[in-house]
Amino acid sequence: MLQNLFESIHIDNMRILRALIYPKDDALPLLEGSTKRRVNIDVLRRKNVLLLISGLSISQDELSILEHIYNESRVSGNRMENRYEIVWIPVVDPSVMWTDAMQNRFETLQTTMTWYSVYTPKLIEKAVIRFIKEIWHFRNKPILVVLDPQGKVVSPNAIHMMWV
Repeated sequence: MLQNLFESIHIDNMRILRALIYPKDDALPLLEGSTKRRVNIDVLRRKNVLLLISGLSISQDELSILEHIYNESRVSGNRMENRYEIVWIPVVDPSVMWTDAMQNRFETLQTTMTWYSVYTPKLIEKAVIRFIKEIWHFRNKPILVVLDPQGKVVSPNAIHMMWV
C-alpha cells in the first residue's frame, strides 16, 4: 500500500505523511522541537519535509551538524523554496521490548532537537518500518529522505549532502 501511495500524484503531502507517521486523524503525533508542544501533522502541509530516520543510536555530532544547518536555514531562509521542516522518525525494532533505558535515550535525543519529531516511536507501524528498510534501505545509520510539498520523494537519502 505505501509503495502505491508514493507512486501516485497528490495535491499536498498529507496522505503520505499520515501514512508514514500516524494514520489516525484524531491524535497530535508530532512534538514541536522549540516549544515541546504536541502538534497536528497539518503543520507540515505543502512544505518540503526532510524525514530524519534513525535508530536511538544517532550520535550527538550528527545531531549538532543538522541543528546548525537547520538553524541557519531559519535565519537566512526567507524565500519559500528554501523553507523546509525536519521530522525525526525514530525506527525501533518492534520485536524488541521497549525498556526504560530506551525511553530515556529517546527522550534525551528528542529534547535536544529543535525540529519536529514523532511523539513516540510506538506510533510508527510495522509496515512503515518494513517500507523504510526495504525501499529506502535504512540500516541503522541515519538517512534523510526529502519529500517535496506534494509528498514526492526528491531524494531517498540526502544525509551525505548535509556533511559537505
